[in-house]
Amino acid sequence: MVKNLQDQSNSLWKRICETRHLHKNMVDLYTSRNTQLPTMYILLKTHKFDASAISVDTDITQTCKVRPIVSCCGSPTEKLAWICTQILSPLLKFVPSHLKDTHTHLEQLSSLTQDQLKGLKFCTADVTSLYTNINILGCVEDVIALAEEHLDELELFGLNLTDVHEMLELVFSNSFFTFDGKIYQQMIGLFMGCKPSPIGAIVRVYTFERRSVYTDPHYLPVMYG
Repeated sequence: MVKNLQDQSNSLWKRICETRHLHKNMVDLYTSRNTQLPTMYILLKTHKFDASAISVDTDITQTCKVRPIVSCCGSPTEKLAWICTQILSPLLKFVPSHLKDTHTHLEQLSSLTQDQLKGLKFCTADVTSLYTNINILGCVEDVIALAEEHLDELELFGLNLTDVHEMLELVFSNSFFTFDGKIYQQMIGLFMGCKPSPIGAIVRVYTFERRSVYTDPHYLPVMYG
């Protein structure tokens, strides 16, 4: 299976390079070799259980919620995933709800005056199991659509968006991984642990937001993130 996935990745990359007449060094640099299937591990959501109810005999793994992470380091599509991430990362600055970090969020809040805040309400929302509920084909289409809008801001390294579309679809669709010595396939959604997954998830949600949050001028947010 690993060889088959590696061959698929390398075949796509070689064809793209030949079509775009890229230098041989570029071909060799992003050709996958000696790869392995992604591996899943779990992170305990320590903020989602009652610490006061824990005793010496408590088995946390049976009561605590977990976050599944699929590490794609050394996987057959890791190099293509890296290329996609490098090309598409600049898109995040065009997503109003994307916050780089907590410091950025606090800076934006501090910049608002009392008059701007008067009569406003602070709201929060969350998407349950976002990554694992994303439609892959729709996600790829949304990312490419946003990339087309801001094409002048992207460094494509001699490629075009059709190439990026093919690579991103291959990266997101090859969802085999190992856990506890067995091979599984994630049938829906994105891996948490795949480099371009955060970009895909953010842009996918932003696409929905553009059809809702931004459609009624009476409800446009003053600060959004």
